[in-house]
Amino acid sequence: MPHTAILIAEKCWISARVAEAWLRAGNRIAEVWCFAADNPLLHPPKGLLGRFFPEWDLVRLLAQRRVPVRLCPPLKRWENAASRADAVGADVLVTLMTHQIVPAALLRHFGGRAVNVHPALLPRYKGPSPRIGMLLDGEADAAGGVTLHALTPGIDEGPVIASRAVPRSQARSYHHWDALQAVAAGELAGGPLLDYLSGRLAATTQVPGSGSYRRPTMAELTIGPAIDAAKARRLCEILGDTGGLHCIGPGGKTVLVAGFGRHLGPPTGASPRLDPFGVEIDVSDARLRLRRRNPLSKAAIWKRKLAALRAAAAATDPA
Repeated sequence: MPHTAILIAEKCWISARVAEAWLRAGNRIAEVWCFAADNPLLHPPKGLLGRFFPEWDLVRLLAQRRVPVRLCPPLKRWENAASRADAVGADVLVTLMTHQIVPAALLRHFGGRAVNVHPALLPRYKGPSPRIGMLLDGEADAAGGVTLHALTPGIDEGPVIASRAVPRSQARSYHHWDALQAVAAGELAGGPLLDYLSGRLAATTQVPGSGSYRRPTMAELTIGPAIDAAKARRLCEILGDTGGLHCIGPGGKTVLVAGFGRHLGPPTGASPRLDPFGVEIDVSDARLRLRRRNPLSKAAIWKRKLAALRAAAAATDPA
């Protein structure tokens, strides 16, 4: 029997592949809920990657399938959320790559048919930034993957329906890893999720207190005098493509870092120096030049994303 879902999602490859698999299986998405006026899902699709790979672009997918996107009040204060779910005939709630906390009252309304897709192998790396955390910890092979679990009031503590391991070492780049996780998430949505909803598959309760919760700190994502050149280079290698790495530039300005430039020599004691392409800063044992995010680095990232989607699409092509 087909199901009708409400999605609470952010624009990303995992969300797109889950939505596509859900619809391909003959189910319906009643509407997508979002909570900020600047959410890309509320605006027309744009970007070349989505034109080349529309099944990987949630905005384009929703527009093609004429799925309405609704700007909602903050979920924790929206008293009529359950009534809205009833009004659109939704029997399933799916949350995808969102920091929204679903209130207990709405979970009770769906009666065990509220699920989440989490980009880690639970119970390890619960929380809002699991991939960054496991990369920092050197655990992205052991904990890398995707978990489908039932939602409960505790963050990422609900019973596990199914999971797929996606080790970082299997991917050519961070973006390729992201794409492979998206493929795995789509497989979970097109198989185990439907088995769970039909009662053919039971979820496994997580042991209370098991696993780990990881929220990376700003200090862990900052290149500066507190770390040495070797660690700065490693951070650039593992986090340069994530958009989360930065350093402190002139006047205390935050500068997004795209990658490692070169070792300039010993620390000079001089202030950071910024130009359109990079930033020079002191770390504990060296003066470094780092590549900053700019139109050129964004173009390089776009090319890596394109390569990642091509590789993932080729690997999943039945032909």
